[in-house]
Parts: sequence; structure tokens; C-alpha cells
Amino acid sequence: MTNIDLRRVRVAALAAGLAALSVSIHSVAQNYPNKPVRLLVGFVPGGSTDLAGRFIAQKLGEVLGQQVIVENRAGAGTALANERAATSAPDGYTLLLMAASGAGLSAARTDLPYDINRDLVPIARATSTTYVVMVHPSVPVRSVKDLIALARSRPGKLSYASEGIAASAHINGELFKSMAKLDMLHVPFKGGTESSTAVAAGHVDMGFPSLTATLPMAEAGKIRLLAVTSARRSALKPDLPTVSETGLPGYDRSSWNGLMGPSAMPKDIVAQLQAAMEKILNHPQAREQLMKIGLEPNYLPGEQFGLYLRNEIAQISRLMKAIAFVQK
Repeated sequence: MTNIDLRRVRVAALAAGLAALSVSIHSVAQNYPNKPVRLLVGFVPGGSTDLAGRFIAQKLGEVLGQQVIVENRAGAGTALANERAATSAPDGYTLLLMAASGAGLSAARTDLPYDINRDLVPIARATSTTYVVMVHPSVPVRSVKDLIALARSRPGKLSYASEGIAASAHINGELFKSMAKLDMLHVPFKGGTESSTAVAAGHVDMGFPSLTATLPMAEAGKIRLLAVTSARRSALKPDLPTVSETGLPGYDRSSWNGLMGPSAMPKDIVAQLQAAMEKILNHPQAREQLMKIGLEPNYLPGEQFGLYLRNEIAQISRLMKAIAFVQK
């Protein structure tokens, strides 16, 4: 056999292999899903992302006709869950509910074993909510203006909790410190539930968690809410002012979460999941149910969600560099 003939055989074999792979992937997409789907959540149970994950898992299961099981993989500021999703088989049976803190983590660290833009595919943004500034009732302040004045009078004495290094509450706190020119101690925890509980117990003075996670504690008098961090007041608690209007003009931080999967997932499966999410998030009853648990429906299809995510990472990256926080 000549070299030309050998090359022709190799090319034919490669083409046959690619054709078989294409047929296999198409077959998987056509039969999807035929077994339970796993939804990774990078936090311990009880926080806003976990609540969103359990709601989405239930509704997604109803639409797909197959059980969707939430798996909480907390730790490393959501890096554990994000890495597991990025390295899972791209067959649609392992999905990720990405939280805003995942974007912050990618902006703040250069040593992650995965790349959000390269290793994960955006399927749909799901919900959004604001963060809050909360304090333990023993902290003698009633507004953001009061808090800034107190922190300036006690440099290095006040502490704030977060769900981990480079997580959302940490970024919120660092931005607050930077804009108000404050010296406060950061105390990281494993998850949002633990960090909020530490403030409620009086172990830490304050925090910047999601509004959703703090409402029960605020209603029970365990913490005091001073303001929401978003540019506008939240429809979930319209009586609570913004940070910007009560002491720190221009401060703006909001939370969100969205469905993602391994980057090599078949396009048919991505489209099927996106259509399911659109159906869920645009259904009046589902939207009402989300609002009742403190989450605002905020659907974006995959391509637009991907653009939003890239812009979010770029914006946070600029913030981290400005306050000399990027970890190498």
C-alpha cells in the first residue's frame, strides 16, 4: 500500500469515527433525559442559592419528566461545585446552578483549575436578588451613615462575615470598605448560612449576605437590616433603603444565579434545558412562588446570559485590581 493509499484509509477511518460520534451524541440528545439529573449547588443548604436550586430542580423535573436532584458541594467559595461541573461528562446529567460569587471567584483568583468561559456553557440566568447590610442588634447603628461613622471611630475593630474568600459577601464588604475608606476585619466562613448565623449570634458584627437568606432572622429580631446593596429598592422589601441613598452614593451590588453545564454538552440538550427554564420562569404561578421565597425571576437565554457573565467577571476583576485583592 502506497503512502497516498494509507493516508486515504486513515482519513476514511477518522471520518467514520466522527460520524459515529455525531450519531451517538444525537442519540443521547434525542433520549434526554432517561435517568435522574444532578444539579450542583456550591453552598450548604439554607441559603438563597440553595433555595433557588431546590425550586429549579423541582420545576425542571416536572418539565423534563425526570427527577432532578440537588447536590450541595460547598467550599472554596463555590470552586468545588464549579470544578465538578466543568469536569463532568458533558451528557446533560450534571448541571450547575452558578451563583454570582462564582463570577467573583473567577475575577479574584488566577489559580482556579477551571475557566468559566472555556469549561462551562451558560444555559439560562434564573433569578436575582439584592444583598443587604446587616448588623447584630448590639451594634449601635440604625443606618449606613451611622455604620460608617462608627467604623471610622473604631479602625480595625468592627468585623464582617462572608461565605468565603472572594465570595460575594467578601466582595461586597471590600467594595464598601474601599468606597467609605474604612478599616474592618474580614471573617470568612464555609457558607452563607454559617456567616449569617455568626452575625446573629454576635460572634461577628456585621455582614453583606443576600436579602433572601436574612429575612427570617431579621423578622425574629436576631439581626438588624440597614439597607439593600442594589441601585434600586427591592420589590421584596421596598421599605428598606439602598446603601447609595443612605450614606454611600454610587454603591451597587446585586446577586443572581443561572443554570450552566459542561462546555461540550450537545447543543440539542442545551436548547432543551433553556426552553424548559424559559417555560418555568415565565409561568405566573412559578414567578409568584419564587417571590414568596425571596427570589425575583430574571430569565436570560444562554447567549445573553453568557455575555452578562463575561461582563460581570470583567467588572469585578477591575474592582479587585483597584483594591489590590487579586490572588495569584
